Amino acid sequence: MTERRSLLRNRPFAALCAARAVSATGDQVAAVALVLLIAREHPATAVGGLLLAESLPMLFSTHAGVIADRVERRGLMIGCQLGQALIFAVVTIWLPPYAALLGLLVLASLLGTVLRSATQVAVQATVPDGRLMQANALLGVALWGSMILGPAIGGALAGIAGPRVALAVDTVTFLISAATLLVLPLLPRVIADSEDRGSAGAALRYGFSDPVLRALLLSMTMLVAFAGVDNVALVYLIRDTLGGGAAAYGAAMAVFGVGMVTGSALVVRYSKWRPERLLVASFGATAAGTAGLALAPSLAAVYPAQFVGGAANGVDVAAQTTLVQRRTPPAMLGRMSGALNSAVAVGFLFAYLGGGALVQATSPRTAFLIAAAGTLLAIPVARPVWRSAPTAST
Repeated sequence: MTERRSLLRNRPFAALCAARAVSATGDQVAAVALVLLIAREHPATAVGGLLLAESLPMLFSTHAGVIADRVERRGLMIGCQLGQALIFAVVTIWLPPYAALLGLLVLASLLGTVLRSATQVAVQATVPDGRLMQANALLGVALWGSMILGPAIGGALAGIAGPRVALAVDTVTFLISAATLLVLPLLPRVIADSEDRGSAGAALRYGFSDPVLRALLLSMTMLVAFAGVDNVALVYLIRDTLGGGAAAYGAAMAVFGVGMVTGSALVVRYSKWRPERLLVASFGATAAGTAGLALAPSLAAVYPAQFVGGAANGVDVAAQTTLVQRRTPPAMLGRMSGALNSAVAVGFLFAYLGGGALVQATSPRTAFLIAAAGTLLAIPVARPVWRSAPTAST
């Protein structure tokens, strides 16, 4: 408890958590509003396209990490938030047609990709190494807490006041986040050693030369490729199979957020747990939650399955982030964090392209069953991770 409170008394870290929580809440409000808007008049493949536009820039996360490693990070994060505010202000006023909306979402996601890499660097720069696991989990509590409020607010606003109001709320949260980040000190770049030329390729070579990082990159790609089908299939399972509406979908997303907060809180509480074992345990729990959705006989059964999946996600994010931070030189952390995000993006690419087609060709239940089976296959791929011992940052 004392260590947890000392992290919260760390003013820069607390400000970082607050800024990211506010912005992430707005993201969730907008995500629910956009999914409901598109699903109302378009097929499942269009929802997959929407989610793909938001995640596609993550493919370039390693290159975005080059920026995070080379420039002052506080100003970079503030600039990203202001840019996203401008983009969503345009979306709010215009409510553009589908193709134009996808283009704007790609731009906003590019800025978010840079922000994610810079955030991981900022955590390491503001928190002692021995408390990184707790710090990552506390940041997770802040971020995933947004998944409790955001989807419920987004579903309610979209259902009652329309998508424009929900999108306007998202725009305001970016501005609040940018102002809060001013509390952080300047975060200048770390000088790399002579063997690191500062390129994305250097980070990838380092990552694939380390057996734990290599297994982490490959297993996360595989996990997300299957488990990410949830993001496409859930709205159709609730609406078409189980007869729920916008509020039910928003509630299901919020329950997933409750699970993520719970998983992160457990990591905070039991900070001496090994991230290697936590990662693989989370893979099994993800498969269980996905199978639960496939077999759900009613809306009431959707919520516990979402909770399990969310808790697993909260645990695996804290574990994978800590592993990357501890096994990566500080001057390369932005790029290596970006490499992991790129691996996740590759997984989402398969999930979104295949998930929409799978739902249309079969059914939401079948899609979830296939996703659960595929998720289990990621466990043996991660074997070098869970067999390794904790390693300090090199």
